[in-house]
Amino acid sequence: MSALGHKRTYAAQQVMSALLLVTTAWTPATGCVRFTQDLLVYARSNRGKLSIGFDNTAGAAAFAAKLFNRRADLGLVEVPYRSASHATQDAASGVTQVLMSAIAAANALVEAGKLRRLAVTSVSAFPRCRICLRSANRFLAL
Repeated sequence: MSALGHKRTYAAQQVMSALLLVTTAWTPATGCVRFTQDLLVYARSNRGKLSIGFDNTAGAAAFAAKLFNRRADLGLVEVPYRSASHATQDAASGVTQVLMSAIAAANALVEAGKLRRLAVTSVSAFPRCRICLRSANRFLAL
């Protein structure tokens, strides 16, 4: 009940979404990146040379990618995509070096060895993301 005695009706629900931060498996630009900390060091010392792709339609990946880029002060070039599948394919082929994506969109290419998991944007770890088990708390601390 509100202060006026009216019953409250909620119009929206906050949705929590788990996303993956991944990088290309190996390129001359990201060959030294194995962990999130490696990405932070490399991107800060090479501002504007790396790009981060994200699906711009749903909003969660776009928000997380931009927040990550700004809070960590990385200087990544932000590349919005109209679909998660296109963003994931471009990351796997090296067009973008970093990707913020839904787990379902990127996990198949990670398992195939085309992309490397760095972190997950979740408080709890995901059993299928073995590498993300260590990184979950560090990523949120940025």
